[in-house]
Amino acid sequence: MKTPSLARATVGALALSVLAGCNGTKTFTIEETLTINGSGPSVSTNVINLAEVADGAWDHRDKITSAKITACTAVVSKVYTGAEPPANETTSVTGSVSLTLGGETVVFASGTNVAVGLGAVYVVDDAALKGTASLIKKALKGDGMLEVSTDASPTAPATDATTHIDVKVLMDVEVEWSVSPF
Repeated sequence: MKTPSLARATVGALALSVLAGCNGTKTFTIEETLTINGSGPSVSTNVINLAEVADGAWDHRDKITSAKITACTAVVSKVYTGAEPPANETTSVTGSVSLTLGGETVVFASGTNVAVGLGAVYVVDDAALKGTASLIKKALKGDGMLEVSTDASPTAPATDATTHIDVKVLMDVEVEWSVSPF
C-alpha cells in the first residue's frame, strides 16, 4: 500500500478547508451609562455605534449567522447628592431599559418599585434577550447604529420627585459568522 506524499496530503487538506468554508465566533461587550435627571417620569437615551464597540465582529458583519446575549445587567451605578445638583429625592422608581433600531424597540430589563441605591438591579428578561440579540444582529448587518434607553418614574416619596441617577448597562454579545466557499 502506498502512502500519500506530504505535498499531496497538504494540498488535499487545503482543498478540504476551502470547500468547508470559514466560520468563527466573536464576542464583545456593550457598556453604556445612562443618566436619569428629571422630575416625574424621565428618559435617557444613548446612541451605540457597533463599529466602535463590536471589535472583530464588525469586520465580519456581513457574514453573521447568529447573535446571542451571554450576560446582561442594568444596575444603578450612581445616586447624585446635593454636591452634584440637582440632588436625587427619589427612593424608588419603576422603569425599564431597552434597545431601539429603526422604530423597533425591545425592553430587556425592567423593575417595579426598584430601591434607588447603589447596586440596585433592574430585572433582566431572559426571553426578551432573544429579541435584543436580533436587533444587534440587524444593526451589525446595517450601519451599526442603535439606541439604548432607560426610563424611570418615581414611586416614592412622590411621583413628581426628582430622580437623578446613573444606570449602567453591561451586555455581553456573542456572534457567529460563516463564509461559504460558494
